[in-house]
Amino acid sequence: MNRAYKVIWNKGKNSCSVVSKIANHRGKVSSCRSKAVMAAMVLSLLSAGGLAYAEDPATPPAAPDKKTPYFSVNANNSAKPAGTNWESDGAKGAASIAVGPSAGAQGDFSAAVGPWAKTDGKYANAFGVMTNATGEYATAVGPYAKAVGDYTLAAGKGAKSTAKGAAAFGASAQAVGDQSSAFGVAANASGRDAIAAGSNTVAGAANASAFGAAANATGESATAVGAFADASGERSLAAGDKAKASANRATALGYMAKAEGVYSLAAGYGSSATGEAAYAFGVDSKADGGDAIAIGSASEAQKDGGIAIGSTAIATQEFGVALGAGSIADRDAGVSGYLAGDAT
Repeated sequence: MNRAYKVIWNKGKNSCSVVSKIANHRGKVSSCRSKAVMAAMVLSLLSAGGLAYAEDPATPPAAPDKKTPYFSVNANNSAKPAGTNWESDGAKGAASIAVGPSAGAQGDFSAAVGPWAKTDGKYANAFGVMTNATGEYATAVGPYAKAVGDYTLAAGKGAKSTAKGAAAFGASAQAVGDQSSAFGVAANASGRDAIAAGSNTVAGAANASAFGAAANATGESATAVGAFADASGERSLAAGDKAKASANRATALGYMAKAEGVYSLAAGYGSSATGEAAYAFGVDSKADGGDAIAIGSASEAQKDGGIAIGSTAIATQEFGVALGAGSIADRDAGVSGYLAGDAT
């Protein structure tokens, strides 16, 4: 048999109850129906809200005191615990970059890359461990490289460029004169506009130039070309391995050539011009007197104004003249000389 039911308010239970329509009741039917409808609406809203919050949450902003670096550098020393990162606060200049533990970029548009790398100057660049670029457009590349001064450049371990416009390339190379240049291991250019090219070369005066291993140009505007060449006189020239020009405006050309007199010239293997304005041409030739001239292999002009021309020719007296191979001029001026083999 079919039965009809209805919902009434049960005061004893303080809740709604389902009873037969035949039974008497004193409950609040409409109140229970309203509560049921309300419950359904709440469930519907909660379901809709759940769908609305299903999207990924927005990225939260960084905390005010938290640094947000372009680069992250792993700490790997006792100063900071393992696994932590260095604080990226080394880039002080506008649009500057600092990368590495304790790296610091002070100048605008500068870049310091490497542990303890430092820049202090507009457009300065330092790359490598403990590099230092101080000055506008200064650039230091390599561990311990140092470029101090506007437009300076130092490249290589321990390279140093400390004058305006100077450039040093090579391990321990040094350019300390304005606009000077040093190329090679331990090359040193200390004079203004000086150039030292080659390992252990030295250009130690203004406008001096040294080219070749251990070449040395220490006179103003002097030039030394060749291994161990040495030009110490002002405007002197030594060209050739171990050539030496030690007087002002002296010129030595050839291996072990030596020009020691002012304005002297020695040209040839082992040639020597030691007198003022003396000239020696040829292998082992010697012009020892002032204005002396020796031309030919092993020729010698020993006194002032002496002339010896020819292989092994020798002039032993002042203003003596020996002409021809093996000739000897050993008599004073005004006394007849003789040729080699002459009995008179």
